[in-house]
Amino acid sequence: LNLPPVPTAAARMAQVLGDELNARLHELPSDSRAGAAFALEGAVSLPEDPQPSDRFMFVFVNGRAVEHSPIHELILNLYERCSEVLTGKTFAGPTSIRDVAAGQCWPACVLNVRCSSEHYDM
Repeated sequence: LNLPPVPTAAARMAQVLGDELNARLHELPSDSRAGAAFALEGAVSLPEDPQPSDRFMFVFVNGRAVEHSPIHELILNLYERCSEVLTGKTFAGPTSIRDVAAGQCWPACVLNVRCSSEHYDM
């Protein structure tokens, strides 16, 4: 992509995802504790706003894109658990990305995990 500069991360997400999807994302609260081993930044969709595919799941570690990682599995597990709480269902969450895909229920997210390189092996 060759996109013009923008002043904020939200403006960049709107360029990449489109205004409609970007409007449905919810920015994570900023938490930059001094000395914290990890920091999570970005935006996610709510469980009641599922996507029909995983094409809107963007995960980065220290600004570098990662695909089909353990982080993706954690996101999907949390997404399924949140869906269960909201709907009152008590079944077990998915055991793999394939399980979630079968249900056509994916989150939209743009997440960056900031951590020391010793905590995550790319």
